[in-house]
Amino acid sequence: MVATPNYGSNAKTRVDLSVTGNNLAGITFGTTNGTTPDDSNGHVYLVKGAYDPTRNGLVKANGQVTECLNVLPISNTELICSLNLSGTGVVPVTATRTVSATAATNVLTAATGNFGPGDVGETVTGSTSLGTNTYITGVLDPTRVTLNKPVTGAITTATTLTLNPARVVADITFANSSTAITSASGAQFSNADIGRVIAGTGITGGTTIAAVTSPTTATLSAGSTAASTGNYTITASKATLPPIAVGPYTVTVVNNGSLDAQGTPGYDVTPVSSSATFTVADF
Repeated sequence: MVATPNYGSNAKTRVDLSVTGNNLAGITFGTTNGTTPDDSNGHVYLVKGAYDPTRNGLVKANGQVTECLNVLPISNTELICSLNLSGTGVVPVTATRTVSATAATNVLTAATGNFGPGDVGETVTGSTSLGTNTYITGVLDPTRVTLNKPVTGAITTATTLTLNPARVVADITFANSSTAITSASGAQFSNADIGRVIAGTGITGGTTIAAVTSPTTATLSAGSTAASTGNYTITASKATLPPIAVGPYTVTVVNNGSLDAQGTPGYDVTPVSSSATFTVADF
């Protein structure tokens, strides 16, 4: 496999890449917009060394540093895609999981569809047992997540819930030029919110949550422009990610990007080779 060009600057948000190899047209690359980098479809990854999807807790033993976006096979031997090396984040999209839960627990168990670190902070809806403003605060393993509050009743197996990348936090109050915000509606914040974008009246665009001091109080990265009380939206995505570190990487094509995919029938990954080396520079 050959990657062209074989270098790029981490000051750029886009480096268009041509990858040549074999049997590329037979791989499904339909979900390479950056929001589901670990699903069971094909992906083009930038990897530090040899790619290894073997499960190591919640992550791959040696997974991708980033994925090449919007992969388009143009023949059986060539595809094109775009690398974002600058670290600008991508906004996650609404997804669904088929789950179950026992009454009074704050743990959801997936019957279909794995959870990952990117699900933390997403709003969960689809069952009256969830109540309102319920969101994921942590991932226990690929099939279980914790919520910010217990469900009020059992959720039966095969219930389909919607995971939304944004949630509305009610009754936030802050003073003019203040970085301190308070919610009067109970446990609205968790440490999972640190780094996430918050938007609404009196808050400058791009402002993030810099710290969470209690379930009802948090600190913003920038002072407010006016005193306000109302509803505010917190997005599940981080505002930015750090630029890709300078150094050599391997452009890797897989036909299944899932955790532990190496054990599935038909799994295929391109081998490490000098022709697939991609160097990230800071200029």
